[in-house]
Amino acid sequence: MKRKLLIISLVAMVSLHCTTLMGQMNFGFKLGPNLGWAGSATTAGSGNGVRLGLNAGAFVDQYFNDVVALSVGVDYNFVRMNYNFTDHRVVPNFLEESNVMVNREFHGSYLEIPVKIKAKFEVLDELNVYGEAGAGLGINLSAKGKDNYTYYGIIYNDTEYQNYSYEYRLLQANLHFGIGAEYEISSSLAVFGQISYRHSLSNMFTQALYKETNSNLKYNFIGLEFGIILL
Repeated sequence: MKRKLLIISLVAMVSLHCTTLMGQMNFGFKLGPNLGWAGSATTAGSGNGVRLGLNAGAFVDQYFNDVVALSVGVDYNFVRMNYNFTDHRVVPNFLEESNVMVNREFHGSYLEIPVKIKAKFEVLDELNVYGEAGAGLGINLSAKGKDNYTYYGIIYNDTEYQNYSYEYRLLQANLHFGIGAEYEISSSLAVFGQISYRHSLSNMFTQALYKETNSNLKYNFIGLEFGIILL
């Protein structure tokens, strides 16, 4: 009988604890533009300006107290960039393989799972500011480009976007940082805006391409995101 009472008490305590945690859990949705650019870790490539993309996502904030939360989400990132890199090509008209410097107009999409620590501070009764930092793992959904390069004075151009997914890693690890503000419209709904920054930790290109050409590019983007939070 005592054992049954102990088990019932433990179950009740766990249920109460879970209920408390669920009471501190917020769900959110976001959407906004981003500016993407590439940086090179070797002399075999370089960034070539920024381009406009789009990111969207959903997330869950699990608060440990009134300030600190664990934020886990799912993001869809549509990234556009211009960059130069060394690629191994069978050059038309010359029927030979060679490393050439390619200028690529890139657009790609990634599905990412970010995990971040979020710290929120109250400024006014309904207004909070926050900062967050963490990391994410992205899956390469698509990688297309429009390339041009010059070989012995002859210019070669892609007339339309080509599928270059085979040149890019399937998985991409990223660092995440963000600052923002949220405004509570009611006891169950808030709106927010934030600036986010992401930086890839690993080479965008496959290990095979890196060994062949020494090309090592890492993508970055700054996003301006807006959304709602269900409190």
